Amino acid sequence: LTGEALELDDRIDYHNANVTDAGRMDERTMLVVGATTNAYHSALPLLWIVQDSEVETVWLPYANYDLCIARGLGDEYAAGTGTYQYDHQEAIVWRLSDLTTYSLHQLGWKHSFATNAEGGYVSGVHLEQGSSYYLGVRWSGANRESAVVLDPLPGDSESVAWSVNMHARCVGYSLGPTGNTAVLWGVDGEPVSIMSSATAIDINNHGVIVGNYVERPGGWVWDSQAWPPEPPRELTARGVSIARVLDIDDAGNVVVWCEPWPHDDQVTSGVLKPKRPGGLE
Repeated sequence: LTGEALELDDRIDYHNANVTDAGRMDERTMLVVGATTNAYHSALPLLWIVQDSEVETVWLPYANYDLCIARGLGDEYAAGTGTYQYDHQEAIVWRLSDLTTYSLHQLGWKHSFATNAEGGYVSGVHLEQGSSYYLGVRWSGANRESAVVLDPLPGDSESVAWSVNMHARCVGYSLGPTGNTAVLWGVDGEPVSIMSSATAIDINNHGVIVGNYVERPGGWVWDSQAWPPEPPRELTARGVSIARVLDIDDAGNVVVWCEPWPHDDQVTSGVLKPKRPGGLE
C-alpha cells in the first residue's frame, strides 16, 4: 500500500488507540472508529472525523459501561459492544447523526455483540440465558425488537454474523462437528454455505464477499451475484503472501494483512485494488 499516512489526533490523553473501521461520507470527509484505553485500562470508543487532512477526535458516549468498543461503521450507525461489571456484554449502536447510544440487547440474552452496520442494518451475535451456543443476529437500525436470529447450517450448533450490507444480507460462519463453514444469510435469514474450513468476513453492497481460510493463511473472494455462478477464488498479490483479509468496500478494494517482507519481522498491511469488474490484482 502506498500513499500518505495521516496520524489521528493525539490531543486527548489516551493510550494504545486501535482503528477498527472507516468509511467515506463524501468527497471531503471520512469517518474512522476504534477504541482506546484510559489510565484505568478501560476500553473506550472513539470516532475520528477526517476532513481535508484535518482530524477531529470525538469520544463516543458509552453510558454506564465499564468497557466499550466501536467495531463497525456504516452510513447511519456505528456498531460495537459495551460491558457491564466486566462480565456482561451488550450489543450497542451509535446513530451517527447525533451520536445517541442505543442498546440492542434483549431480555433473556446473556451476552450480545454488534459487529458491523450498513444501510440501516446491524449484524452481530448473541447468547441466550441457559444456552452454550452463540447465534448470529441481524437488527434493523436501533430497534432491539427487530432482531432476526441467523441460524447455523443444518447439523451445526453455532453461528456468527461478521458483516451486513444495505440489502440486509449477512455473512459470517456456521460452526459444527466438521468445523467452520463460511455462510451467507439472505434477507429471509436462511443460511447458504459458501465453502468449508473458512470464515466470511465482509460483504459489500454489490454482493461481493471476502473471507479467510481456517486452517491456513490466505484469503478468498466470491461474487454472490455472478451469473453463471462461480466458486470462491483465492486472493493473491504480487511479491507478498496474504495472511488475512479484513474488509472490502463498494469499489472492490480489499484490505489485507500480508506475511512479513523478506528480512522484515513486521506484518504489512495493504489494499488489493480491482483490475476489472469482479476481479482483483
